[in-house]
Amino acid sequence: MPYFEGISSDFISVAENLLEGHGFVEQVFDGNEYFYQPAVWQPPIYSLFVYASFLLFGKSLIVFKIMQILLLSLVPPALYFFSKKRLGEKYSLLLALITIFYLPNIRLSTTILSEVLFGPLLLASAMLFLEKRYFWSGIVLGIASLTRDFGIMFAPAFLIYLFVARPKKPVKIALVFIVALLLIVFPWMIRNDYHHNHLVISAPKIGISMWEGIGEFDTEKRFGAPWGDENLIKSENATSFLYPDPFSRDKLRINKAIEVIKNEPIWYAGIMIKRVPQFIFMNLGAGLSGDFKEKLIYNTNFSQIPTLLQSLIVDKNGIVLLLMWTEQVLVYLFAIVGTYFILRNKEKEHYLFIVLILIMLSNVFHHIEPRYFIPINYFVLFIAVYGMKAFASSKYMKNIILRCVLHGKKIRKKISRN
Repeated sequence: MPYFEGISSDFISVAENLLEGHGFVEQVFDGNEYFYQPAVWQPPIYSLFVYASFLLFGKSLIVFKIMQILLLSLVPPALYFFSKKRLGEKYSLLLALITIFYLPNIRLSTTILSEVLFGPLLLASAMLFLEKRYFWSGIVLGIASLTRDFGIMFAPAFLIYLFVARPKKPVKIALVFIVALLLIVFPWMIRNDYHHNHLVISAPKIGISMWEGIGEFDTEKRFGAPWGDENLIKSENATSFLYPDPFSRDKLRINKAIEVIKNEPIWYAGIMIKRVPQFIFMNLGAGLSGDFKEKLIYNTNFSQIPTLLQSLIVDKNGIVLLLMWTEQVLVYLFAIVGTYFILRNKEKEHYLFIVLILIMLSNVFHHIEPRYFIPINYFVLFIAVYGMKAFASSKYMKNIILRCVLHGKKIRKKISRN
């Protein structure tokens, strides 16, 4: 079986194993040979999606990406009909158009990542919940959780919303929602418990953020922290360095990280802070050519901004990236405005989107990558358009228009005098 680099290989390899008749398994290495074991590293839905494409249209990643784009094309009309009674005809159409032409979504729509499918599923669950279809909302969130394992952590957002919005019979609604969610995820968790003795949706990955990657900052090599997973396993003399038992691997990572935290808490906290600009610039430079990308990824800090600006001017992809970042900044500024007006006007129905965004941000603050923002892009866009509508009809906008008119009159008077 061919080996694929990157996270995409997790899904492709399982889909290939299904296609070859091995079952829902992943290939592991015990130090001597490869063998198959029941897949647990990633949740099942996205691998099944890849498998369905391979089965129906042949093993072509290009065809799969086209299928994925066609699926994502359903999101703008769904947002339009959902927001029509909340934003009105004009702004609903604007939301749909912005969703279609939002460059971060376009950029990531052809990537083989479970977040691409998870985002629309999370959006569908939220929309169903706000339409008072609580059972189906739970079902869809369950499917989303089997697409990306952190999906289940969004369940509290729906319960928090019930507490704030206070609809009739909130306890009954919560029970219906939770039961529907568990109906989907629990059978898969039982399957994993049977094969791996862990009642989980997929193998834990907390240790990745806690331990991997800090080795590059440990210049004196005091802690033996690795640059990557392979070096970690080798350093612990594990029997398998390529695909070890994921549960033991994560436990190993966490224990080593806790050891460092106990010995050097201030140093460790400083490293976590230093990694933020590194991830930001690594992903800002993701579309640049090799030379500029290398400059941005390694030993980066905020003093690298001039290098980034230089690369935008010189690099062939710089203009596209600059447009994308400008668009993102504008969207997030309007989303902040929208959040302000939602809270000020006590638009409780929209609180759910805000809580979902906050939960997602709390999950990604330690490891900033564009793919982690895919699930919340749709909620951010909705709140941004709400912000545009609220600002356009507010006294602030009226004051701005009035000042522009008065300033224009003054200029005309000066011109007429001259």
